[in-house]
Amino acid sequence: QESFDLLRSRKSSALNKLYASDDHKEGPRAFVEKRLPVWKGR
Repeated sequence: QESFDLLRSRKSSALNKLYASDDHKEGPRAFVEKRLPVWKGR
């Protein structure tokens, strides 16, 4: 159970960083604007 909890907390932390990234916002924005996304790696 401890290993599972640790894995879940790390996954949650990684996903929070992803969702806050500029690239995460760029994908849907580019789709709506019917253009290719410009990825910045951030």
